[in-house]
Amino acid sequence: MSPSAQVTDSASVRETRKCASTLARRLRPGDAVLLEGPLGAGKTAFVSGVARALGAPGQVSSPTFVFVHEYSARIPLVHVDLYRLPEGSDIEDLGIREYLDGSCIVLVEWPGRCPSFDWGGRVWRVSISIEGDMHRRITVTPPEAEDCL
Repeated sequence: MSPSAQVTDSASVRETRKCASTLARRLRPGDAVLLEGPLGAGKTAFVSGVARALGAPGQVSSPTFVFVHEYSARIPLVHVDLYRLPEGSDIEDLGIREYLDGSCIVLVEWPGRCPSFDWGGRVWRVSISIEGDMHRRITVTPPEAEDCL
């Protein structure tokens, strides 16, 4: 773990969203947030917390079957879920590169499906592990040049 990583324990979806809202205050256009964790860990709840903190109206849902959802907010958000991306697919075909132009924040679930893809300059990493029924450990690692949260 990076010395600047912030670790938070969460015992509820509400606490996961609160952790996400803390990160949202640090995000800016052009940032990519890569979310790792097993199924059911709370990645979409985390995205929901970022979206709420940035003023996105409505409910956030996982874009599992369409891969990408866009949300209007103070800074536009793009939520990408690569879980069902067929093996050997070219992520470039999804048009994700266009979202990395510096005009929005891109939040990506299952980025490990495309390990060699270049997500751009400021890449945040969020790892969520399941520690018990409702307990999660959330580790947020800022881009290399960032200070600790």
